[in-house]
Amino acid sequence: MCCYKGKISLPALQQPPADLYDLLTAQDPIGRAFHKYIQKYNSALAMTSVGRKLDHSINAGGGGPYVFKLNGELIHRAGSLLPLDEGNVDPVYSQL
Repeated sequence: MCCYKGKISLPALQQPPADLYDLLTAQDPIGRAFHKYIQKYNSALAMTSVGRKLDHSINAGGGGPYVFKLNGELIHRAGSLLPLDEGNVDPVYSQL
């Protein structure tokens, strides 16, 4: 029953970036604090600007509830903590 009797195989997980791996495996005070607050970090990043390719064709006919359909990869754009030196540029998520 599992994995359709072996006909389905998933690719191996990618190794996280070295800095993140170090935080995930560290047992020092910084690593323990990261473990303690990882859910809060994740929640903060979940509210960043979303980079995506929307499929507008599904709502083209109207008549039903709005559907938010994505194609491809979903990414987050947190932006820099410091504003750009280009004059009147609106702040982005992490600057707010």
